[in-house]
Amino acid sequence: MTLETLRPRLDFPSYEEVAKRDPLNIDGAMKILPDLNAESNIEGLEAVTKDALDESRRQRVLSQTDALAVIRDMDFLTSSLLRHGVQPFEVVPELEAELLRVSAIARTVPRGTVFTYAAANPAGERRRSFTGTAEEDVFIDAVSRSIVALDDAVDKIGSVSPYSGDVTAALNTSGAAMDEMVRSIIEVKRTVTPEFFTFQMRPYFESLTIGDKKYTGSGGAQIQLVAIDFMLWGCEDQDPDYLAFFADNVDYLTPVQQRAIENYLKNNGDRSVVSLITRESNADDDSRQAAVDLLRKIRKFRYPHRKIAQDNFKLRPDDAVGSGSYKPDILDVLIDKTEGAIAQVEESRYE
Repeated sequence: MTLETLRPRLDFPSYEEVAKRDPLNIDGAMKILPDLNAESNIEGLEAVTKDALDESRRQRVLSQTDALAVIRDMDFLTSSLLRHGVQPFEVVPELEAELLRVSAIARTVPRGTVFTYAAANPAGERRRSFTGTAEEDVFIDAVSRSIVALDDAVDKIGSVSPYSGDVTAALNTSGAAMDEMVRSIIEVKRTVTPEFFTFQMRPYFESLTIGDKKYTGSGGAQIQLVAIDFMLWGCEDQDPDYLAFFADNVDYLTPVQQRAIENYLKNNGDRSVVSLITRESNADDDSRQAAVDLLRKIRKFRYPHRKIAQDNFKLRPDDAVGSGSYKPDILDVLIDKTEGAIAQVEESRYE
């Protein structure tokens, strides 16, 4: 993997800035979206979507912050239509071109992502929600906290280099972020039952083809660790399945995490953090211990995540895929690779 494989990223507005915006004047409609979904009110969903499109085209949104808010809100509408068996671009033909136009301004994919669904989602009365339930609120808040914590961690790792001297501090910061991730996944496991997620939420995270490319729904929770895995060990991995997984998901990462990957590759080329602390002459036991601690916390996060995914898949057809368009088997692969990275660091401490 090289720097050239990633699109250049500039500074992005904060999640809070995006959450404040309502460029489509759609706050009122968003309050009744859960009711429209509960009633399978397709006519109402179509009407709201057409009104939103008209507003977007009328305003000719130019601000990146507003464009991200448009992508967020349009995705709640298109995903709701999909959930009820309606192809959005068949009933609102001009919508596809508008999503592509707005996404170019937003500098993101033309579909809602985990960060627009959760971290850039307003709180309180302006909350965007498919179901309007306490369970979905818990899910959104847990994912949002995880994103904010992980952004900081990934940003720190993205700045390290063989001679920067801050590898241990960056790894320790990432470890604290993983503590938040573990707390969040446990809260979701306790609150959102497999039955609720599979039958009430998962149908809103179907894939959608836009401009001849298929984009996954915004609920792909596994992508949250894509950046940190990549820098810890993945940038050297030659496993075709892993490389395909990374390539499929990198465009959905938060802007902070995409920028961190760019910085990391610029500083280190294809050398992973694990390589830096096991092969460089100036690596020390503190950095190795911090890496092992972090990798163990990642493993600790993935065990309940895998259990949630497995329990959900027991309720689905054999050919079903998750909200990130993968089966739970991908989590087995990632756990195995995490185990391998732990073993590599631990072995280096005794050489």
